Amino acid sequence: MNALVLDGALGTQLESIIPPDSPLQIKLNPLWLTQVLLKEPQLIQQIHEKYVNSGADIITTSTYQASRDTLKKYCNFGDLQVYDIWDKSIELAYQAGRLTSRNVFVGGSIGPYGGFLANGSEYTGEYKSAISRTIRDYHLPMIYYFNRHKKVDLIMLETIPSFEEVKVIISILKHLNNLKYFSISLSMKSTTELADGTPIQEVVKYLDKQLDQSLKLREKLVSVGCNCVDFQLVEGIFEQFNKLSYELPLITYPNLGFGDYYFLGTDYSHLSNTEKWAQLVKKWLTFKNIRIVGGCCSTGPTEIGIIRNLINK
Repeated sequence: MNALVLDGALGTQLESIIPPDSPLQIKLNPLWLTQVLLKEPQLIQQIHEKYVNSGADIITTSTYQASRDTLKKYCNFGDLQVYDIWDKSIELAYQAGRLTSRNVFVGGSIGPYGGFLANGSEYTGEYKSAISRTIRDYHLPMIYYFNRHKKVDLIMLETIPSFEEVKVIISILKHLNNLKYFSISLSMKSTTELADGTPIQEVVKYLDKQLDQSLKLREKLVSVGCNCVDFQLVEGIFEQFNKLSYELPLITYPNLGFGDYYFLGTDYSHLSNTEKWAQLVKKWLTFKNIRIVGGCCSTGPTEIGIIRNLINK
């Protein structure tokens, strides 16, 4: 089975086409690219189309930072306005996929609770006093909405840094009727630890147990792995997963790299190393249980095109 090609970065691609002094510039804005979705959705459409033309099989919606809680907090939206925004994002991805005769799937992007906190905690898992019920109430509306939307093919839980959050998500999915295909991508501290410090061995053991207990979860899990991590860590993360379980289909869409880390209050620049990217993608594709490969921050149509070409070969 060939791996599917996921698209690449959306936020950092928008940064490259939006003037630095524009009010839509997403750097250090708690709404991130959601403000572009609200005001200039055609810019998002353009990037979706570039990824389709580069060979992506899956286009993700621009909803990572558009949870119900986020839109209520920063835009004072009611539920119907929130649903309209989600619909708009789904339609942008769907229409981009119609530009080709290939089957292009829509992945409904759901960011972590840390995205709502807008303090960088999706990279640490430090949710302070947040309890399981708070995290559940955060995720449930979007998961439920995507699960019943006809144009969403895959629910994508992204950049999950907290083991407690993983357990909350699995609990929600387990109790959904007519569960769609889903993937879970973790935010990793290292090749052996989740961002919150939980040993990956503990996470994999938990997932294996849940899949054994629920045939529905096992049938609908497309992949589990990592995203928004340094692309040079992926091979080690995959090796760690496979030491622990060959039952889990793998996904990765890592970062190509940054200069300065903007959550420390500084600006940042995008790094580029397409030669090294191609070398490492080849290694990822040697894993027999790899199912989805794409890119996260600082990647673009060039990197996605490299993945497409390597899979085609």
